[in-house]
Amino acid sequence: MADPAAGCARGRLGCGERAHLRCSCHLVSYCGKPHQRADWKRHKAEHNDEVAGREGDEETWRVRAMALEALAASAAAKAHADPSDAAARHRAAAVAAGAARAATVAGAAARAAPPDGTASD
Repeated sequence: MADPAAGCARGRLGCGERAHLRCSCHLVSYCGKPHQRADWKRHKAEHNDEVAGREGDEETWRVRAMALEALAASAAAKAHADPSDAAARHRAAAVAAGAARAATVAGAAARAAPPDGTASD
């Protein structure tokens, strides 16, 4: 896990700023978006490896689905409160679609897992 106090991951290249923006993989932190973008080519492989390690986990997807369902309900309530707000309706639909996808992936991961909980060879 990246320690933001350690400074920007681009520090190797001369940036001495304190990091306050953490990559979604939680492996590195940056002082801002420009340095995160500039470091992407170097960081991409380790980022994708870290994320892929979490993607197949049934529990991760189940929790993600529950969180998105709650967010979808909140977004739907806001859209209902102001029917003229097209952006709110769009957000509600997008979040609901994300929740449905996460629930589907969680179900697929559960079906793919061995029944005794051991890893398959």
